[in-house]
Amino acid sequence: MSRQANKTAIGAFVVGAAMLAVIAVIVFGSGWIFSERPIFVMYFEGSVKGLSIGSPVMFRGVNVGRVKSISIKADPRDLVLRIPVLVEINPDAVDTEEEFEVDAERELERLIDHGLRAKLDMQSLVTGLLQIEVGFFPDEKPRLVGGSRYPEIPTIPSTFERITRTVESIPIEEMVKKISSALTGIDRMINSPEVFESIKNLNQTIQDARLLVKNLDQRTGTLALEASDTLKGAQSLVSSMEGRIEPISSEAVIALREAGLAMEKLRETFTLESGIQHEMIVSISEMAESLKKTADAARPAITVGRDALANIGKLTGEDSVSNYQISSLLKELSAAARAIRIWAEYLERHPEALIRGKGGR
Repeated sequence: MSRQANKTAIGAFVVGAAMLAVIAVIVFGSGWIFSERPIFVMYFEGSVKGLSIGSPVMFRGVNVGRVKSISIKADPRDLVLRIPVLVEINPDAVDTEEEFEVDAERELERLIDHGLRAKLDMQSLVTGLLQIEVGFFPDEKPRLVGGSRYPEIPTIPSTFERITRTVESIPIEEMVKKISSALTGIDRMINSPEVFESIKNLNQTIQDARLLVKNLDQRTGTLALEASDTLKGAQSLVSSMEGRIEPISSEAVIALREAGLAMEKLRETFTLESGIQHEMIVSISEMAESLKKTADAARPAITVGRDALANIGKLTGEDSVSNYQISSLLKELSAAARAIRIWAEYLERHPEALIRGKGGR
């Protein structure tokens, strides 16, 4: 009897053959094997960990080639190790409107003059794989090594290299020492007894300030009421003095006029007969007594007027015109009253002075 065929093995063989056919179509159909592709070399100073053979070469997000080989090149003269990376560029990735033949090396020089540079770029943050990014960076200084049989594309530091160099240039150890010293000083200052005492004094000062503000609030109302009462009293005093000064001034003027008339009458009587002189002397004595009483009565009023003027001066100011006029009037009234009183007292003692004159002449 013949053995029965293994269906599992037959199925696996068919699937494998189909996969090989698909791979063959992809490889041979892409043209990578039979097509001629230019090879370029790039030298990277930093680590190329994450870059492998077959890694893509990208131009602004478009795959234009792949990494062909990665090796180490040693220079025995200066013992410098370099990492040349050979890449294959797919010319079909660049489509032109017209077909024309160009010299690859001459065209590369022209592109380098326009800022063509290559740098390592992160392909995946999860896997850490790298790719080569080709682009135009005219502001970046090109880095060329030379000495290779392949055309060289200059390289520039990658973003990760720039960050690494910046971090390495930071004096982290010195900064850590300064931070540690600062933290020690802060801890010493916070836990010092002087700080606790200062906080305690500050709290007491705040409480005293609150009490002071509270007392000021309470006294402000009282002071406002007292100021209002004082102002009302001053206004009443001014009104009262205005009513009292006017009568005093009128009485003083009338008294001065009467005194003047009396003096005129005395001069007219100088020529009267001697029998009438006695009656005149008696009348003059009575008039002198009346003048004395009037002067005595005017004295308190003048004193009150002076006090009132002082209070009014405080309210109206030292340079007030009304203050000056009232002061001058009261001074004149005071001088007139004083003269009348002295003259009346003298006539009371010497009534014959009206006839003989002062001194008995």
